[in-house]
Amino acid sequence: MAESLSTWFEKESEILTEASVAHVLPASMGAGNIVVLGNSLPVRNADRFAAPADTNSRTILNRGASGIDGTIAVGAGVAAGASNRVIVMLGDQALLHDLNSLALADQAGMIVIVVNNYGGRIFHRLPISRQEDIFERFFVHSHEYTFEYAAAQFGIRYEVPGSTLAFRQAMQNSLAADGASLIEIQVDFEENEIRRQKLHEYISKKFPAGPGESGHDSTAHSDSP
Repeated sequence: MAESLSTWFEKESEILTEASVAHVLPASMGAGNIVVLGNSLPVRNADRFAAPADTNSRTILNRGASGIDGTIAVGAGVAAGASNRVIVMLGDQALLHDLNSLALADQAGMIVIVVNNYGGRIFHRLPISRQEDIFERFFVHSHEYTFEYAAAQFGIRYEVPGSTLAFRQAMQNSLAADGASLIEIQVDFEENEIRRQKLHEYISKKFPAGPGESGHDSTAHSDSP
């Protein structure tokens, strides 16, 4: 499975998607370092698409009632007790909810990766998406924000890679830097969904569902943020 995914993402390397970032991150984060995953889509994409990582690396996340709040603050808490670098991967809504914690990220020399799909896009995969009268206003909260000036506000170096190779290079640059970094992945939601569907079709052909199994994307029906 891992080899087949790597083959797919190498062919699709000219553009970054939510899935490709999750796939490439483990091999790009450096041996022994720690990744803190945000809730909603980041943890689900990592669970499905991440390539095998260095065995000395660790993954941390919050579940339960914590939701997306305080994700960077959690990373700062982890960094306070760690000797290795801490990397936080989260979505744009989670970063908007915790912008002030970029001050802590700066102090801890953290690497923050924000996958910006300009809204709460996990809700497009839930039944609530059919409620058109309330869906956009109360669930998606589409916006046009980017995070360059937020990084500048806290004196954090900033990069916007647009391909797999550029993302790997951004990670190398960030790991080599003394201070904190913010890497923003700007995702075109419609293009991302087209490529996600093609990826699921590719996986379904490579690994047909067995008896009693389903080959569909279960996030669309059962997951909550």
